[in-house]
Amino acid sequence: MDEIASKISGEDHSKSIKDRLKALMDLYKVSRYKPSPDGTLRIEDPQPNTGGQAVNGARGGSARGGAKDGRTSKSGSVGGVYSTFLKNDGTPGVMVKPDMFPDVKWVSVTNGSREDGDIEDKAARYLPEQHMLLINADFRVFTDMIQHWAERYAKEHGETGGLRDVVRDSVHDWYEQAIVETVIGVQALKGSREWSTKQIEEALSEEALTSVVMQRYHPYNSVKRELGTKIAPLKK
Repeated sequence: MDEIASKISGEDHSKSIKDRLKALMDLYKVSRYKPSPDGTLRIEDPQPNTGGQAVNGARGGSARGGAKDGRTSKSGSVGGVYSTFLKNDGTPGVMVKPDMFPDVKWVSVTNGSREDGDIEDKAARYLPEQHMLLINADFRVFTDMIQHWAERYAKEHGETGGLRDVVRDSVHDWYEQAIVETVIGVQALKGSREWSTKQIEEALSEEALTSVVMQRYHPYNSVKRELGTKIAPLKK
């Protein structure tokens, strides 16, 4: 068990998550429609955010993203409306190919990476400026799942020093994937006519990200399969 524990990735699950999602990335690109003289569908004029808060903070918005002075930036983790529409006489710009995957840090009061009361009893916080996820390792859904599998394996295989580390790594890995997938998916709605900046923020709020991990069935079975491979299948 100690040998297995020494090989776990710690809190860096980015590679395993990217490997699992590699074949599915096209599904995270939300379908969009464009004008076509021969089109059989009827669509609205592609002006994002007209129903809510525009990217630059003003009501309305335009196909250029609402920036009146023509300034744009190569930086930024996710593309705004600049990456959604092209226009022959539009504002000069560059193609942005952002990394859709946010940086992830698991934080805990135990190791001092989270202050007591911060993200308390919430699953995670998304920081859009840094395109970063802070996931609360002390959240009870995570700790309860870790305790459940640690107890089951300890009962059948005996308690060892590395058992809880192996279980924790698997539990964190699968819950992290659920939150990361949510962030990637919601980002695809940016620039849509019906999704204002405020609504995007609400969809990525601490409460919304907590809702994402309240399911049990899929994480339970994913952890079960992974631990069966890493350690051994449980007899019962």
